[in-house]
Amino acid sequence: MGKPARVSKSGISRSSLTDRGAAAASANTLKRWRADWPSPPAAAQAVARGQAPALARLVGRADVATIRSRAIARAIRAGDKVIERFVHDAAEWLGAGVALVINLLAPDVVVLGGGLVEAMPELIHNTVTASARQRVMQTYRDQFTVRVARLGDDAVATGAAAWAQRILTLPGIDG
Repeated sequence: MGKPARVSKSGISRSSLTDRGAAAASANTLKRWRADWPSPPAAAQAVARGQAPALARLVGRADVATIRSRAIARAIRAGDKVIERFVHDAAEWLGAGVALVINLLAPDVVVLGGGLVEAMPELIHNTVTASARQRVMQTYRDQFTVRVARLGDDAVATGAAAWAQRILTLPGIDG
């Protein structure tokens, strides 16, 4: 079962998500937000149009499916403004989605992960946070934290192990 209602710093009562609910919310709501955004086709189009010379040097005439987060991050560091705009816009839209989740479910913490977040955590974190804060209801504006995941590729296995440990140590479970 979920945790009982509690009073937040603002004095507003909120219900916490159950562990299972939090997992479902993150899996179902944000799972489709792939680590390779902005979309490889958009990045490939920018290369083809000559708008992303650094990315062109990094990936050449590569198939769009091979354009990865590290190459996008390197292109931005090398000065590809079009690619930086793609990433910034995508992070702003992700922030809008985060705001929606906060308005509906009121989580205390939102964790961002994936290839592009790992490749440029500061840009993604700052943009998503600012975008979400602009869009959430005033009630929640200072009641949540956005964090960057630290587990990387081990996140799923670590989460599954933690869930299994919790289930196996519940009272009444013989293990």
